[in-house]
This record gives sequence, C-alpha cells and structure tokens, in this order.
Amino acid sequence: MKIPMSNRMQSLPPYYGGKRRLLRWIFGTLAKELPVEQWVTLTFTDLFLGGGSISLYAKAQGFKGVIANDLSERSAFIAKGLLTNTHIRLSELDLLKIQQLLPEDEAGFVVQTFNPSVFSKRHADVLDRVLFHAKQTPCVTKNALFKLLAWHLVSEFVCFSTSIGTSNRPYAEALDRIRDWQELNPKRFADGSFPRLLKPTGTVIRAKCRALNRGVMGGSPVTAFQKDAFHFLQDKTDGDILFMDPPYPQTAGYESTNKVLDAVLTGHLEMSGGGTVSPFSNGTEALEHLFDLAKDYAVWVLSYGNKVVDLASLKEVVMRHAPNRKIIAVAQKYRHLAHVSKDTTNEELLIIAIK
Repeated sequence: MKIPMSNRMQSLPPYYGGKRRLLRWIFGTLAKELPVEQWVTLTFTDLFLGGGSISLYAKAQGFKGVIANDLSERSAFIAKGLLTNTHIRLSELDLLKIQQLLPEDEAGFVVQTFNPSVFSKRHADVLDRVLFHAKQTPCVTKNALFKLLAWHLVSEFVCFSTSIGTSNRPYAEALDRIRDWQELNPKRFADGSFPRLLKPTGTVIRAKCRALNRGVMGGSPVTAFQKDAFHFLQDKTDGDILFMDPPYPQTAGYESTNKVLDAVLTGHLEMSGGGTVSPFSNGTEALEHLFDLAKDYAVWVLSYGNKVVDLASLKEVVMRHAPNRKIIAVAQKYRHLAHVSKDTTNEELLIIAIK
C-alpha cells in the first residue's frame, strides 16, 4: 500500500522552526526554476537539518542523493532513525519491552530530574523505560528510533508544545494528585490540551510507533553529517543544490528552547544556563560568511524570517555575494507557532540563487 507523503512526514517529531507546512511552497518554487526532470542528476544538500522535514521530503523526490547536516544531537537521531534508514522499524517486541518495569538497580533519570517540574510520575516512568531500551539495543538505527519515540512522547506528555519546561508543572502536579485540578487554567480544559494528558500511555505509544514506522522508506540515498555549518562547507564544497535554513535573528534560541528535550534524549542536564548562542542569532553577518563558503554550489535555496530584514534587503545581501547568479525572491505569510503567536506580520522569505 502506498503511503501518502503527508503521513510519512508525521514520523518527524514536532520541531520549533520546522518547515513541514512550507514544503510544497519551497520545492514548488524550486521546480519552477529547476525542472523536476533534472533532479535525478543533482545532489541536494540540507545544511541545517533541524527537524528533518526538508531532508525527508527531498529523500522522496528522486534526487541523485541527499546530504543532511546538523551539529545538534537531536537532529542526528532523525538522520540515523529516518533519513539513512530504509527498512528497520519498531516491532511488536519493542512495544512489549517498553511495557516492562525498569530493573531495580536502574535509576530513572527523567523521574529524578523532571518529575514533577515537567512531567507527571506516570509519564516520566514511560520516558525512562523507552530510553532504557534505547540504551540496551546494539543497533544504532533502532537506538535512534527509540530516541525519536521518546521525542514524540515528550511533546505528548506536556499540556501543549510550548510548555516543555517548568510551565507544565501545575498540570504534572495535578496528574500526580499533589495539586487540586480546580487551580488549573480552565482554558486548558476547554481546548482539550489537559484532557489529552489523560490518554492511556499504551495507546499513545502505539500510535507514535505507527507514525515513526511510516517514515521509514527507500528513496534517494542519504548521507548524514554532524558538523558545524561553516566546517561542513569548508570540508565539503562539492554538490549541486544547497538548502540553507539557519536560525533567524531575534528569535528563540534552539538550545535554550530544547533544553529539557535535549536532557531527556542524552540523559544529562546541561547546567550552563541558556546554552550556546548561535552566531546566526545576531544578524546577517554569519549568513554572509556562509555565502562566501558556498560559492561552489550551483544553486542556493535560502529560507529566512523577516524579523530583522525584509525581502528586498535580504535579496540585496544575496546579490552582493552572487552577482552573476539569477536571483528569485518570494515571501509568504507564515507563523511558526500559529497556536500561540498573535503576530500576523511574520513572513517566510525564500531566495533562490542559480549560477
């Protein structure tokens, strides 16, 4: 049975800054300038893998090859579990293993670290069991799938996606019966976000396993790297299409936003505060350095936000570094966190520069 691409994309966990809702627009705009018939002869490079939607979609489009790169450990799990993987899936036996209690001598990191500040005891127990079996498997791909399952469950076990942090404490405490439900924000009952936490964990796990398995597929061969973007371009400058989706200036930092998630996936809590600040968070200077290193790529595709620069200004920046390229510049109204953002002026900017 052929699985629709929209269903395959559900294998990817929620990701702040992800491009899942923009895929058809981005690849459709590229196809107008570079016919799909030519893609089979070209290699597509995703410089900032992030949540994986661009690379997974590219894998299904018939490119000669796909190269996916990201420095973060969380993105590496996506690369190993879904992008380079063509046949390994989570099995019924894996589901049965997750139902088993942890050995008595095994300390539960999530329970000890994030209950009840983030997760209820019931949900933290489940995460610890998933991570325990990830650690037990000798298969790198299966390990990554377990980690991706945990990532999905992290998002399912909080009241809403932006509360993966201490703002979920009241709801976790209510589930643990150490806080009265009447103290909770009534809006969370009306919109269904709190009742969602009452679902049987076995039902949630099975649904997420099915979603993950749908993302395992053949397609273009994928090669994955875990490097800083600048080092990647310095070490590997061959390729045809370079897709660039760096962090946008004056937006939430990925490391601080994903602090709890990263701690769950890696098994240790970074105590240094907000994490490393990306050089891309301060303006377009780092972006211009990327262009200097990317001159060997025949096609640049840049996806960017309009927080500090409008489309015309961004086009001027690209033109300074690509004076002999054909430049296509388009924009689309877009809010990454539409369920919480009230700003209707946000746009996604798309620049294509072709030699």
